[in-house]
Amino acid sequence: MNAISKSVMSKSSMSKSSMSKSSMSKSAMSKSAMSKSAISKNVMLSGLVAGGLLLASSTATLHAAESILQARPCGPDSVTGPLRMLIPQGAFGADFRPACRSHDACYDTPFADRAACDSRYLAAMECACQNSRHPILCRMVARAMYRVTSKHGEESFRSAQAIALQKLAVAGR
Repeated sequence: MNAISKSVMSKSSMSKSSMSKSSMSKSAMSKSAMSKSAISKNVMLSGLVAGGLLLASSTATLHAAESILQARPCGPDSVTGPLRMLIPQGAFGADFRPACRSHDACYDTPFADRAACDSRYLAAMECACQNSRHPILCRMVARAMYRVTSKHGEESFRSAQAIALQKLAVAGR
């Protein structure tokens, strides 16, 4: 580095530090000049703004989760975010999403038979595999998804049934 660039850098860092000192002193003077009521109003407003931002961000997060579940319906609703990307939505050109939506609707039906819902889910995925580039490999993926669902889907089924029965009870009143 030559002498000119060192000189320019040292002047630039001095002007930055003097600017930050002057802005800090102006800030400190303006705060001390404010009355206590003005400060308390600012604190209340910033709290309201922060609360509004938290509410807006939680609402945005909820909408983002809902849109992920609509775009990627296969898999338990409790899995959101990047993990959702690991759950197949189809295989080899076959689209399993209609089968997953139908399966969710079956689980959401009051007094549904879980085994029947899961069997229809497998049949719908295997039907979708007829249009895939590799039907045999597609059916293997479909059967793997069916086995995972039939083995680990009890909690999702019970949760869906509880919600469906609550809706039924509310509608019956």
